[in-house]
Parts: sequence; structure tokens; C-alpha cells
Amino acid sequence: MKKFLLLGLCLFTLALRVNAQSISERGMALPENYQFPQKNTFTILNWNVEHFVDAFDNPYIRNEREDVKDAKAQEEVKQKVAMLVKALREADADIVVLQEFESIAFLRQIAREHLADMGYQFFAGSESPDWYMNVVIMSRYPMGMTYSFRSLYTPVPGIKNKDGQPRTQINVNSRVVAQEIFIRPDYAFLLTGVHLKAGRTEEDIATRLGQIQAIQYQLRQLRKRNKRLPMVFAGDFNSLDGSREMAELLRKDNPLRWNDPWQGKTVFTHTADKPERRFDYILVNKAMQHLVRREEAVIGGLLKDDPAAQRAISDHMPVRVTFSVPVK
Repeated sequence: MKKFLLLGLCLFTLALRVNAQSISERGMALPENYQFPQKNTFTILNWNVEHFVDAFDNPYIRNEREDVKDAKAQEEVKQKVAMLVKALREADADIVVLQEFESIAFLRQIAREHLADMGYQFFAGSESPDWYMNVVIMSRYPMGMTYSFRSLYTPVPGIKNKDGQPRTQINVNSRVVAQEIFIRPDYAFLLTGVHLKAGRTEEDIATRLGQIQAIQYQLRQLRKRNKRLPMVFAGDFNSLDGSREMAELLRKDNPLRWNDPWQGKTVFTHTADKPERRFDYILVNKAMQHLVRREEAVIGGLLKDDPAAQRAISDHMPVRVTFSVPVK
């Protein structure tokens, strides 16, 4: 029995070495005086925060929701920021993925002014030049490479345009970003944050399938460099549990081998005040799956003392998963 335990430990150690992606070996460095959190777990929070805009008008974005001009609208922004800050403090997540958030600059300002004691030093995203709903990532852990999908045209399978040609789209691909995050100096995972196309029409479904096709192809290319690359796929998928889109992601022969920590459970994330369907997910691949603490995979649960405030922030429930920090 001892021999089998020793063999298992050796194989696990070998897997960690294969996963190793040393910062220094890759020409990267940590910020001066940075210290990794001294914890044996880390938490990812995923949340669509519904049209979360700052109090300034961006002249390059033409949309009434973003054009915060009068004093009443600016006061509403202040109140919403205060509620979000309260929720983020309650969540105390190490890595935060937000959808429908205006900009990295806005999130950095909130972190600097209201969350300065919480250790959020690192920010990422891939913002649209002419739209206000972006995916942004905030982390206590240092970041490596950022992979943007913003410039990609993706197919809309089975849909043709007015000229009878296959339809393509680029309008929502800025809402996809893949980000390396280092949990240790020699161990990183790839977090892909998404806000897939909304809507229930056949064209909307086809657009999401086209996005999923492009994302998974690019992730497979990255995995070729490291066959045991740990990956997390998080966001508002705008896809119902059991839909064609989720069936494509979770099919058993999918090379990326996505796993849903809530698989087999009935969970709902939308709407926040009356959840009756699920749009929001945190999926993990096989190399990340063994780190999931399933008993700490949570839907909602923020602002328990003020559920009306949670609904005022967003029509989506937040989703959280806790992971074990891999041992050296």
C-alpha cells in the first residue's frame, strides 16, 4: 500500500512540474515587494453586474445608458458603486470576473478608493472601442499574458445574410478575454472570462455556438504548449442549462474536458430577485478539476441583509467557486 501511495504522490508531483510556468523563465517578473497571499485556497467570483457604468460620458460611445449626464443619474451611479463595494467586501474573492462593466479604469478607481485594504493589484480586460459592456478581471494574484478575442470575426453557423452568404459577426467578441493568473511563481492557470451573445432566437444561439467554436479552438492551441494547462471558463454564457451551447461545451468527447462543479444539481442564476433559469457558469477543465472544493461552490449569497440592493446592482446572481492552492 505504501508503494502505491508513494507512486501516486510522485505522479501528482510530476503533474505539478509539467504545469509549472515559472515567471522568471518566461521573461516576466513580479512587482517589487509583492508577496503571494499566504493561503491554501483561492476563490473566483463571477458576476454579470448589468449595465455598470461610471459617471462620465465617453464621447466615443453613443448609448443612453452610458451617457450619465444629470445629477440624478450621477447619484444613482454613486449608490450602485456603494452597493457593489459592499458586495465585493462580503464576497472577499481573490479573483473577480465582471460582465457588463464599463472599463478597467473604472474598476481600478473603485478598488483604489474603496477596496484599498483588500489587495487587488491586478486588472485585465479587452474593451470594445465603441461599446460600454465589457468583461473585466480583478485579482490579488499576479497576471501573465492576456489573450484578446476582440478582433476576431466568428461564424454564425447555419445563418445567412440578405445576400444568401454565410453570416459572420465581430460585435460581441470584445466580451471575451483569456488571462493567465499565477497562484505561485511557478504555477499559473488560464482564466477565460466571457459574456456570450444574448437572446433566444436561432441566430443568437448560432452566434454563441460560433463564439464557443472560436474560443475552444484558441484554447486548444494554447494547451498544445502545455498538455496539462489548468483552465477556468467563467461568465454569463446566456445559455440555459441543457441548451445546445452547453451540450457542446460539456460533451464527453470535448478535447478540453470541461466540468461543471454544479453538474447534476438544479441551480438558477437569473433573475436575481426571482431566479428561475441559469445563464452563469464557472467551468473547469480536467487539469483544474482536482482543485475544486465542491462544498464551497456557491450561487448567490451576497448582501444577505439587503436582497433589494443585490437586485439593484444586477439581474444576475453571482457565482463563486473555491479552489485549493496546489502544493509545491
